[in-house]
Amino acid sequence: MSADYAEAARGLPGQGPATPGEPVLRRDAQGRDSALAAAAAARAGYARARRRARSRTGWVIAAQLVLVVSILALWQYGVDTKFLNAFLFGSPSAIWKFLVKGALDGSMFHDMYVTSGETVLGFLLGNLIGATVGLALWYSPFFERVFTPFIMALGSIPIIALAPLVIVWAGTGLASKVLMSTLSVVVVALLAAFDGARNSD
Repeated sequence: MSADYAEAARGLPGQGPATPGEPVLRRDAQGRDSALAAAAAARAGYARARRRARSRTGWVIAAQLVLVVSILALWQYGVDTKFLNAFLFGSPSAIWKFLVKGALDGSMFHDMYVTSGETVLGFLLGNLIGATVGLALWYSPFFERVFTPFIMALGSIPIIALAPLVIVWAGTGLASKVLMSTLSVVVVALLAAFDGARNSD
């Protein structure tokens, strides 16, 4: 028996002779302990990072609130001291009173309902018209080449610039609001439908 084997056979004091596989088992146990320690350290680091992130988020929200309150206070002070024209700029206190009055008499909710209905109707019409025209242009390369410059020109015009013409054409009722909403959506829907159909080929 060699000296190395004799030393392994003697084993640790009080534990009897060591078996040939015992050093491997000890190494496996040490590896598991190291992995558990690393996982615990990672969890602790993640918890510390989350606490720091929550702390930073709290400070950011507090700074934003202070900024908003400061702007409103300066705005109100400028109106009260006649530095700002109340007719042109309004004031936070007047806006708040108007909102409270509209909420109490229900006019604000009625206006919200009407505006939402006009917006949804124009959105649906714009998507329907835009998708139909976009697919038609994809189906016919000839019409695509004919109408693409005009569509690009229409898409580059700010829709708000067309508001006076829309009011002249459709008046100030429901039709003009729906038409403005439709024009805001139709070019985007057209290009999305055309690009989607072309990319699917």
